[in-house]
Amino acid sequence: MNILEGESKLLSPYYEKIVSDLADEAAHYDETSWKTKSMGDTVSEGNYCWVKVGVDSNKQLMWFGKSRGKQVAEDLRGKKANSKGVSDDYGAYKNMFDFHQLCWAHPHRKLRDLAQSSELTPEKLKICIKAYKDFKKVYSDAEKLKKQLLVTGFNGEKEHKELENRFLEITTPNRQDPEKLKTIRKRLKERKDRYFTFIQYPELPLDNNKAERKIRKIVLKRKKSFGSRSQKGADTLSILYSVILTMTEENPTKNFFELYKEAATLGKVN
Repeated sequence: MNILEGESKLLSPYYEKIVSDLADEAAHYDETSWKTKSMGDTVSEGNYCWVKVGVDSNKQLMWFGKSRGKQVAEDLRGKKANSKGVSDDYGAYKNMFDFHQLCWAHPHRKLRDLAQSSELTPEKLKICIKAYKDFKKVYSDAEKLKKQLLVTGFNGEKEHKELENRFLEITTPNRQDPEKLKTIRKRLKERKDRYFTFIQYPELPLDNNKAERKIRKIVLKRKKSFGSRSQKGADTLSILYSVILTMTEENPTKNFFELYKEAATLGKVN
């Protein structure tokens, strides 16, 4: 057993507490590639890293060396009853939560990129620019309505209906639309209800930025390490990253070594 593996075993009780705490909390989800090699008789479980981070806390789980399948996403979520999740519209998240808020920022970026495309004719580009501006305005108004619901507690039924009608209008494909725009509009319209979950639960963010910021840390790590050399190494990394990032971001003013000692002590007690 190497030093990092030994430390991960010591921190396992703290890690299991994070798993338990996050099971009862609304959370952000995201995933990115993470190459994990097979070694000897140990076969890699997959080449992805999944991230789960609390909406109202900085508790986080990072699972390295996993597949991109739906079962991994469900295992990361834990119990489904009353589960609340914020994510992009990747298929593995479909029907995974009792209350699912889809990220508005994701289609917003797709529409922005399409509106800046150099591959479209002037006529098609004009259509895409209008679609982007229309969605940007609805997104902005959704943020304003969410804040009103959260701060004042008013039901916003009239505003909600008006916003949904505008959303439906701008997500209905037109014959003149370029194919990429038709696809974006179609996906938005099919998932409309999940973009408006915040009406019932205004505490849920309209973007998945919190998880995406965690993913950036994984990307930086990946550029330096090129992944994990074994599944055991990926599992060790999962515990170390989850525990260290949780304890430091939950307690940003405390000394790292004091925090680490507290986390390790939990392992010794158990």
